[in-house]
Amino acid sequence: MTEQATPPASRFQARAIATLWRTLSRWPVRWLWRIAALVGPQVYRFSKRERKVTEINLKVVYPDAPASQRQSLAKQSLQHSTATMLELGHAWMAPPKKVETSVLAVHGREKLDNARAEGRGVIVLAPHFGNWEVLNFWLSSHFPFTAMYEPPKIADLEPIIRHGRERMGAKLVPT
Repeated sequence: MTEQATPPASRFQARAIATLWRTLSRWPVRWLWRIAALVGPQVYRFSKRERKVTEINLKVVYPDAPASQRQSLAKQSLQHSTATMLELGHAWMAPPKKVETSVLAVHGREKLDNARAEGRGVIVLAPHFGNWEVLNFWLSSHFPFTAMYEPPKIADLEPIIRHGRERMGAKLVPT
């Protein structure tokens, strides 16, 4: 089987996204959250697919909640998802000391330290809640770390994402 060439539109899209991430990696995280506060409601309004998936999930989790409450939660969720997407450049491209300041608290580190001291591995099951890329950064900068991931749909983003995730020593395993 021969490998197909990447379409020019995908290459352009990958370059544009990478440039945006590099630019945003230089900005304070609080600015990114302010942008997300402005953009998040627009994501809810115009991204029908994301809105529908979020609303379906909330209906499963909160079947008895009033529709207005689920709608409010959906808007908040998409605002937080927008912030996480804007923070990707920070997690992957900002200087390590700057990323480390994003970690405000670590709960249960002693469990990881104890397991390592005893020569045992640990499986960390973490939902995509908050910026999981900062969690990956922190884990790989303090412990031997292997993470499973789904390769991006835009193949030209793969080396950029891998470099960002592996720069502190993480080993990645595609699913």
